[in-house]
Amino acid sequence: PDSGTFGATDGAAAAAAVAMNKEANIAEDESAGEDDEIPEGTSPQEAEMLKIDNEKKTMSASDKLERSILWKAEGNDLFKKNEIFKAVDCYYHAILYCRELMSNPQYYPKLEHNDFQRKTAQDLCESVYTNLALVQTKYANTLAPDDAEMTKVLEEAVKSGSEALKINAKNVKAMFRRGMARSMLAKGAKNVEAQKILADAKADFLAVLAEDAQNREARAEAKAVQERIKALRKEEAEHEGKTFAFGATLSGIGAKEKDLLGDGSVKK
Repeated sequence: PDSGTFGATDGAAAAAAVAMNKEANIAEDESAGEDDEIPEGTSPQEAEMLKIDNEKKTMSASDKLERSILWKAEGNDLFKKNEIFKAVDCYYHAILYCRELMSNPQYYPKLEHNDFQRKTAQDLCESVYTNLALVQTKYANTLAPDDAEMTKVLEEAVKSGSEALKINAKNVKAMFRRGMARSMLAKGAKNVEAQKILADAKADFLAVLAEDAQNREARAEAKAVQERIKALRKEEAEHEGKTFAFGATLSGIGAKEKDLLGDGSVKK
């Protein structure tokens, strides 16, 4: 398959935001019909999604799963070749083709899928979202610290890890990769916000250790994050101390002010 639609550098985060935040409408395209026209002014990413949605209307559940598996396999091959953008594009396609099949067949009979196909779709999406978290974090590592895109990509990596964990709360890889994304995200945040993000990262690493106590990487990252939290708290305390001292100095100056009118209304 052609894998260039979502591969643009400035489109990665945008495509992720659109593709990953439509869970409430998971079966919006159950009914088949004529292809919907793509509105003028639609972005390339949204146009591709509409094209896929239209195509799915004539596909069976088995066809959708087969297409998703192929996209995932191609994404894995491209990632091994370090072709990050093309890999991301393939992973998005894999999700788009099978995402709706994660819904319960009992409540969505028009999808014409069974419990086995639902489980297959869940396993596929869990794996692909976990891969996305890794790929997005790896891409963020190639960006300059002051690049605004870094924050967007890392936020999407956090979302990808979270989506995988919605499917399987004990996915250790997703926990670790979300923790790594959060750890990197904290570097571009101000003190208080950075502490909150690092606390979440620490929780991810500790969750990994709860499942795998021998995981050395998670243990090392948890310790590193804790040290960063301590340093930020120290920095915050020192700043508050300086503010307090400055306030006390102003109070001392105020005590020496001269009451010009004797009623406190005007002072020098």
